[in-house]
Order: sequence, then C-alpha cells, then structure tokens
Amino acid sequence: MTGADVVEILGWLDAASADAWLDGGWGVDALVGEQTREHEDLDLIVRNAHVSRMREVLATHGFAQVEGVPQSFILADERGREVDVHPVRFDDQGGGHLLGADGEPSGHSSEAFAATGRVSGYRVACLSAEAQMLNHSWGYTPGETDFHDMRLLHDRLGTSLLGPYRCSERLEKHYGKSVAPLVLSCSLEVGHDGPHKAESGHVWDSRGLWQWGSGTEPHPPPSRLHEAFMSTIAIVFGTLFVVALIAAAWWYVTNDSRQKDKCIAAGGRVEESLDSDAPVGWTCEFGPP
Repeated sequence: MTGADVVEILGWLDAASADAWLDGGWGVDALVGEQTREHEDLDLIVRNAHVSRMREVLATHGFAQVEGVPQSFILADERGREVDVHPVRFDDQGGGHLLGADGEPSGHSSEAFAATGRVSGYRVACLSAEAQMLNHSWGYTPGETDFHDMRLLHDRLGTSLLGPYRCSERLEKHYGKSVAPLVLSCSLEVGHDGPHKAESGHVWDSRGLWQWGSGTEPHPPPSRLHEAFMSTIAIVFGTLFVVALIAAAWWYVTNDSRQKDKCIAAGGRVEESLDSDAPVGWTCEFGPP
C-alpha cells in the first residue's frame, strides 16, 4: 500500500462524505509527516453510520470483503491492496468506541479523533498518537513493525510508551541500545485496571526468555556480544588444538624418517619390530641378519 494509494482511497471517501481516520502504520507515518517503512495494508477507522457508504464507494473501485466480522473486516481489490476497516460508534460526548475482531471494546475521547497528519503532502485525519499507543499496548502480542511504530511516536512526538513498549525501553536503559533490534516480542502481566499496572513481565527475543518480578531488573540470557566472544574463543582454541595435533604428527613422521636415515648411514639396517619395548615400531640392527 503506497502513499499514492492512501491518498486515492481517502479521496474517494471524502468525495462520498464518509468519515475516516488513519490508524496503524500509515496513521503513525502520517502523524510524523513522512513514510518510514513499507506498509502491507491501510488501517482505517470509519464512522459506524458511514460504513455502508464506505463499502459502496470502495466496491465501485473493485474492493470486496475478504476477511473479518462486522466490527472489524478487510476489503481488498484485484491489485492486492487491502483496507483493514474498524467501525467506530460515537457517544453523546463525542467519545469513540471500537470493537476489535475478538469483540474486546476500546474507547477514546473526542480528542483522539481530532488529530491530523500528512501523507504525500496531503493533510489527513488520524487517530491521535496517544490513542494509537493505547490501542497497541494490550490485547495482542506486538510484532517488529509495532515496536518500530510505537518507538517512532515516542522519539518524534514524545508519546509516552505503554505496556510492551515501555518494557522494551526499560531493557534498553538497563542493557543499552543494542537490545532493541533483538526484541521480537514483549509483554507485561497487567492488573485489572488495564495495561498501565505492570508488576512483572517477560520478554522473548532470538536468544530466549527474559524475565523479572516486581521491583527487580530483568535478567536476560547472555548477550549476543558475549555469545559471539565465547564462540570466537572456542573457535580459536579449537583451531590451535588441531594445528598442534597436525604439527605433532608431522614432527613424528619426519623425525622417524631422519632416524632411519641415520641408522642406515651408520651401517645398520632398519627392521620393523613388534616388540612393545621398541618406541617407534622399528629397530636399528648391526651385524649379520
């Protein structure tokens, strides 16, 4: 899904007076004002009363539902462009209420729907950075793009990290920036009052499990730098051991040959021996055989 695709689709909806807000990856890039990564789809929050209108408009351009339920569904066209639609119902105070694909509700104040951003130079309506952070902080296991997007909101706009992203930041502060590319998923055990009350947590990365309890710092497996160092040491010593074996074998063979030559030069003869007392498996004999 390119920036031009986003602008085109939003243009169709705007012409049909169908209210929509960018969410997800494109919503984040719009908030920061530039495209920072590739996007497989377009996440749209659509006013519940305008969903039928939105369906009709996109159907005229070749989009049809390929997956989902009424509260969250995906439309796609023959070009492979996908629009992930999340209907929102507004209450009398202007607050918006969404239902996820699993039926779990999430609500936001009217301010969450007042944000704007830019895609390819065009001004677009977006879900606010704070609302995006909250949506991405609970209910599922985030992936690499989620960590990228939420850190982008934090670094560029100062949005406070929540849930797994706060967990990731905690690891970075304790173990350094090198941790960030290693984190594949991160979750916190939360209390009954939402994703803000974390007492313990765990993080998986490509090296295994990090885990800590309340009031303690995480204790990860050995770092990749440590593992690489230990692997290098093992390779070096292994190589030296093999070289030493080869050198010893070479010395044995060449020395054995030199000793036989000395025996013959002294007028002796070399005879193979099965005597266990013969250290090299042969003896130098003088006199008649």
